[in-house]
Amino acid sequence: MAKQRQFHYVRQANGKEWFESDQELTFDTHDFLALDRFKDDLVLIAIQVKLLPRIGEVLEKIGLNNSLDYFQSECREVISVPEKHINEKTGKGNLSFQIYFKNVPESMASINEGACVVVALHPLNEVSATGGKSYRLAGYVHANRFNFRDHTDNSIQEGYYYNLLRISSYTSKEGRNIYRQCGMFSSIFAILSKLCDLNGISCTYANFGRENRGMQRSIKILTDRLNKGYDRYPVDSYTHINWIFRRRRQAKYLVNISQDEVALEAFYKKSMTLREKFLFNQYPRFEDFKKMLDQVLAYSKSSGVYSYVDKDGVTRASCLAMNWGDYFDMTLDNPKGLFKLIAKLKLTDKILFPVHNVGELQYVKKLWQGLAYKFEKDEKVHITLLNTMNGDPYKSLKKSPLHDPFVYFSINNTQEEYDRFKNVSTLEDGTCPVFMETPLL
Repeated sequence: MAKQRQFHYVRQANGKEWFESDQELTFDTHDFLALDRFKDDLVLIAIQVKLLPRIGEVLEKIGLNNSLDYFQSECREVISVPEKHINEKTGKGNLSFQIYFKNVPESMASINEGACVVVALHPLNEVSATGGKSYRLAGYVHANRFNFRDHTDNSIQEGYYYNLLRISSYTSKEGRNIYRQCGMFSSIFAILSKLCDLNGISCTYANFGRENRGMQRSIKILTDRLNKGYDRYPVDSYTHINWIFRRRRQAKYLVNISQDEVALEAFYKKSMTLREKFLFNQYPRFEDFKKMLDQVLAYSKSSGVYSYVDKDGVTRASCLAMNWGDYFDMTLDNPKGLFKLIAKLKLTDKILFPVHNVGELQYVKKLWQGLAYKFEKDEKVHITLLNTMNGDPYKSLKKSPLHDPFVYFSINNTQEEYDRFKNVSTLEDGTCPVFMETPLL
């Protein structure tokens, strides 16, 4: 049954989200219609990711434990909840995993400093050492702000890309899962919808695990109630073991062009030739891409844009190679099939994630093989992850026996608006590729 709840939005009185370091943090409180069935009170906060180190100031004003160490430990625990890419209805699927982010929030802020974090805190009937009420973190989500082009009028619009959608797996003494299966996601998405209204954002999209029925149900209820446009897009993720996939002879043709502005612009133009009209392309201008790249390189010294340059000096293929090992460690949880072997060999701690791939098919594969060798040798990265969907020219190259399907979804202000965007992005064969060249999923 719907109920009224409130959330606190940490931003300046003039509506901006940017605070100077010497400014006191303030927040607006907004009412919204919550769709969860959770019976207790919740403290719901929306705050910019780069302000998370100062969240203690907000918690103190609300009357909660203001310890930053405690808040960060709660975040790490919830973010590391196993993410299941297994169909809950059929039981199919081979993969469930846990991600342990390093240097929260710096690692995540380095990808998108304008990201907004929504947290759901459950106050407890006990007082902490700081004098405020203790709490448990019940839910966590990132809303990453990005630009995209409306190809119907060539204007630049803003959208949200959601990731790290997590609900605590905390269980009671009786073994009851307290925060799951109570519609918690519905209320978190209602807050995200309210943030869209407050910031003039009409388009959002995200990815989640294989056929997560609870989340799908929450989103469907929300979009129906709010009369929003909604759609889903299947994606295939393929894992390659680097000591099998790598080729030493291809690594000698690699050139790091991360600091070469001319080469970067040429690389960006080639990428946009393929992806410019993909639905919700997050980098419609070179400056958008360059800002993201500069933030990535400032944090992850081993990531970079690499080209495969042949013996005649001709650039044949390029990509942005993300070393996810600089951001998080991953462990497999109760793996099945071939993923059991991966878990036994302990190969998933670090992952190479090549995106914005461009070039002829044969050279793109050589580029990946060379990168697999380089990153395994230099950074001890043992896995390469390649995601694909219909409309990807490199789909056939990415396939591997280690296959993990998952799903993207999008929400628009209206169905009519979504149809307008989709029509422009639909290819001749009828497929509509969604942009998934993000540094972190």
